[in-house]
Amino acid sequence: MSDLSNTFSITPESKARFRNIYEYLDGLALSYEVIEHAETRSLEQAAQLCAIPRTELLRTVILSEEHGALMAILPCNRLLDFSVLCKTLNRDLAPAQYESLQLIFKECEANSYPPLPDYFEMDAILDKSILSLEDVYFEPGNHHTLIKMTRQDFLSLLHNAWQGDFSAPIASLTEMKENSQLAAQINQFTPKRFENRLQETIELPAVPPMADKILQLRSDPNATAMNLAVIIEKDPSLAAQLIKWAQSPYYGYSGKIISVENAIIKVLGFDLVLNLALGLALNRSMKVPLDGPLGLKAYWKFSIYAATLIENLIYEMPKAMRPIRGLAYLSGLLHNFGHLVLAELFPPQHFLLNRYLEVNPEVSINEIEKHVLGVTHTQIGTWLLQNWGMPAEVLAAVKWHHEGDYSNEHAVYANLACIAGRLLKRYNMGDATEDSLPPEILGSLSMSAEQAEAALEKLLSKKDGLDSIVNQLSA
Repeated sequence: MSDLSNTFSITPESKARFRNIYEYLDGLALSYEVIEHAETRSLEQAAQLCAIPRTELLRTVILSEEHGALMAILPCNRLLDFSVLCKTLNRDLAPAQYESLQLIFKECEANSYPPLPDYFEMDAILDKSILSLEDVYFEPGNHHTLIKMTRQDFLSLLHNAWQGDFSAPIASLTEMKENSQLAAQINQFTPKRFENRLQETIELPAVPPMADKILQLRSDPNATAMNLAVIIEKDPSLAAQLIKWAQSPYYGYSGKIISVENAIIKVLGFDLVLNLALGLALNRSMKVPLDGPLGLKAYWKFSIYAATLIENLIYEMPKAMRPIRGLAYLSGLLHNFGHLVLAELFPPQHFLLNRYLEVNPEVSINEIEKHVLGVTHTQIGTWLLQNWGMPAEVLAAVKWHHEGDYSNEHAVYANLACIAGRLLKRYNMGDATEDSLPPEILGSLSMSAEQAEAALEKLLSKKDGLDSIVNQLSA
């Protein structure tokens, strides 16, 4: 065994912790190299840090079915096609539960599962794209080491593994920027059944009555806190939620809140309550399963955290550049609204999309959506909210929040949503593709990375209060 010349040598402490895996490899008399690097949060980061091709860095996906666990092995730059894999094996597969993974991989760090099925006494299937590689790399159970070996030596570890074509290359659609040819691009990548269904009024959900009344009030320059309270109190559930919100430890108000009007005047303010009530009314109008990466629990947690983080980010901006606080908060609540629309209009596809996300956690959600559905949540959310007459500022955030260089009309709302999403990605929330902060966006907001991270720290310092709000909404 030898170390690559441009890497750190393996430490005794590291090898001791994962002694069994190294002893297993040594016992097979295989030649392999060890690369130690700074700890990373993803395989993509590890590939970049070690300057190795992503095509050669392997990942594993652990699936469960009635016969037990199955390990699928494929390059990290390819999408596991869940439907194809199920058909290939003629099995009803599901992503393994985290508790099961902890039992199987008890000597490994979370989400670092070596592609060594014989060692872990598991069935396995190997994606055939690996057969064309010269060398392969994989994590030996931690996020600070890679093992390199030849393809031939690696295949000798997989005597009993099946082989199949169950992956797809990540499409290059992310490199295609939306511009004046947007309509043509949508026509190219959107199946007609989605486009037609969204454009037929009879198929579109009507704007919820509560949201419609709030939108009307929003355009009234003489509207008062009492006017807003009267509308909200017609929905006892919404009124109760807003009162509980005002009493949350997050806002630190020690007095008694006995009405929606109290909550508006004493704690939350007119603008925030109006946009908060609007966001809640719209989000609650969609029927979404509770669990899964795109389930209601995950949606509410990300929405509340993102909206609150955007508020914090605004205060890091120069006063003259700050956007309208309430609209920015509403943008945070609604910028992933397309996920709810997909769940409402296309339940079977939404269920399948959840499965794909669970087995492809490092793949851009937009790429998965295009592969599975042919349409993205940003497109479908924009279409419906535009049909409902939502403000252009919110539409910009819904449509462009995944772009790292958007600079057109109302860009500040989209850019704040982008920064919030990437910061929260570091804590496994949301659907951002990456967690780095684009310098172009930070510059447009006149904000440093340190200021953005300070806004995140402020948010996390009040995590318990936010979680109590999230629990109310997803109960």
